[in-house]
Amino acid sequence: AAAALEEVLPVGQCHYFEVEVLELARRTTGTTRTLSIGFAWLPPAQRTSVPEMVSQMSRAFVVGGDLPRAHLGGRELRKITGWRPMLDTEVGSVVGVMLERLEAKEDGLCLHRLTVVQNGARRCSVEAEIPQAWREACSVHGVVDVCGTVQCVELRQAMPPPAAPPPPPAPVEPPSVGAVLGEPGPALPLLSARGPREEVRTPRAEVAGGRGPPGRVLSAPPRSAWPAAEQSPARFDLL
Repeated sequence: AAAALEEVLPVGQCHYFEVEVLELARRTTGTTRTLSIGFAWLPPAQRTSVPEMVSQMSRAFVVGGDLPRAHLGGRELRKITGWRPMLDTEVGSVVGVMLERLEAKEDGLCLHRLTVVQNGARRCSVEAEIPQAWREACSVHGVVDVCGTVQCVELRQAMPPPAAPPPPPAPVEPPSVGAVLGEPGPALPLLSARGPREEVRTPRAEVAGGRGPPGRVLSAPPRSAWPAAEQSPARFDLL
């Protein structure tokens, strides 16, 4: 059955309440009825008259059922993921719901976010625009649908809303090679496939039986100048 709770006073820009599941029924194939929870904007004349299911209330913003869906003003908004009360709740589970006011718009609508928290962990969130007529001359009440697999719940009095989740860590860029190896050294010269010829100087060298002076660069004459009988591969013997 649907039940409207006492007025939920705001804490800053949000409303929050939670219940503890005390009794569950055995799950049966084909059942779609289970816990639904949320908030309703109720004028004084309607605070004791609620329909059979909270999803049918004309001024309510709720989530629940199976498969779980979000409803606003008696109409389905969309399916939700991350929380399935038929499978996720058990005896002793603490289910809370938080309503946050995000921003007001020029046409009188105001964007709100409804978040379900189970055992301290945020399970799902859904956003919707609440009409100005709901918020005028109406107070915000918690509503809960106890039916199907959930047979009994207990309201936990004056519980604070959960703390905001920590921001995600900043991305860490991998260190550069220079930072790992230390200060970068001088740039190395590029090596070509064919570099300049280096001259080797020897203090004493002998070429073809002749002795050259110290420090002289020794080189063989071009092969075209050799006699035909001596055009064999050049050979140098160092003494």
